Amino acid sequence: MKRFVMPVLAATVAVLGVSAQTAAASPGSYPTPIAKTTSAATPTAAAATAGVRPATVSYPPLRLEIGRTPEGRQIRAVRQGDPKATRVLVVLGQMHGNEKQAPLVVSAVRRLVTRPGTAVWTIMTMNPDGAARGRRYNAAWVDLNRDFPTSGRYLGGLSGAWAWTQPETRSVAGFLTRLRPDAVVSFHQPFNLVDGDNPKNVGWAVKLAAWTGVPAGIASCGGACYGTLTGWFNRTMPGWAMTFELSSAPTQAHIDQVAWVLVNRLAPAIRDFR
Repeated sequence: MKRFVMPVLAATVAVLGVSAQTAAASPGSYPTPIAKTTSAATPTAAAATAGVRPATVSYPPLRLEIGRTPEGRQIRAVRQGDPKATRVLVVLGQMHGNEKQAPLVVSAVRRLVTRPGTAVWTIMTMNPDGAARGRRYNAAWVDLNRDFPTSGRYLGGLSGAWAWTQPETRSVAGFLTRLRPDAVVSFHQPFNLVDGDNPKNVGWAVKLAAWTGVPAGIASCGGACYGTLTGWFNRTMPGWAMTFELSSAPTQAHIDQVAWVLVNRLAPAIRDFR
């Protein structure tokens, strides 16, 4: 979750022509992780399903522990889909432990069968300590979405005194650096918008808005957003990342629709940046 919602994006932007200019951080500076789930589901919105054929291929899921929290809870990633996929999507269900409905998108995604040539990685939560308490921050009272190295400015206290102060942040950064996915969608609440806050993701925000019925816009922090996962990924990785804000009380039908769009619309469409 960010702090304020800016107006809706004005125009559809060409997506597949965006150039990627990045250099991944040194793999040696990260912890060790790397590395698909199944069952068909019916989308809830007829508009989302138009022209899309049902998936026909399923693979056994691969489950990994990618890190541990300060209190020893596991952070797990699950891959569903083609082990040799040329389109790789990561869906992060939760960074802030008080945003309780966001992980339900991951549960819905894991009930689906991926499209041929695609893989979808899901992380239910990267903040299980915060989730156990129902609070935004982790066990060390750090906001994990202010702990990534995006600007060189760190606010201290709840944002961490410098980059990567928390094991959760380092674990997820290491996983993404090794995997190098084509796209990352990070779920938050409660602003109900698809956040197109970067030239790399703005066209995709417009597409996801059209597919899901959630408005495209910009969720700001009342200024620059420092230390965010999406900011770090968009600056250092060839692919793109975006925040998807659910409402404060999304229905299960809406959650199922969003999950279906991720698996059946977005994953087959994303450009292979790797």
